[in-house]
Amino acid sequence: MKKVGLSVLVLAGLVVACGMIVSCASVGGRTSGPHGSRDSLDWWGTYEGTLPSAGGSGMRVKITLNRGGTFEKVVEYVGREGVFTSEGTFGWNKAGSHVTLEGIGDGPATYWVGEGFLLQMDIEGNRIEGELADEYRLEKIE
Repeated sequence: MKKVGLSVLVLAGLVVACGMIVSCASVGGRTSGPHGSRDSLDWWGTYEGTLPSAGGSGMRVKITLNRGGTFEKVVEYVGREGVFTSEGTFGWNKAGSHVTLEGIGDGPATYWVGEGFLLQMDIEGNRIEGELADEYRLEKIE
């Protein structure tokens, strides 16, 4: 009788513990566990760096991502006059790891969001490979 009673108590304790784990896993309408950058990083802010360009010494790029889903992108080509500014909205891929800037023209618009940096993807949204792959990184400044 004591063994049965003890087994029931242990089983009841496990059920309660599992229930607590499940209820704690859901916070703010989302379940815990591995998430993309959108859910697990402080991605909003300003990123900048000098990226390679086809016709010159590179381009200074500054991108600000706002929590409300808007962005500002400022591009200045090194050694040339003029500053080009784009503003608009951005969206996340399903995995929550990439943002795509909407309506900026023909140039690359997709960035992988990392801890404190953005990594520019190629025109088709794929990771850039080759000798200069590491040069397509913008560091977070704010």
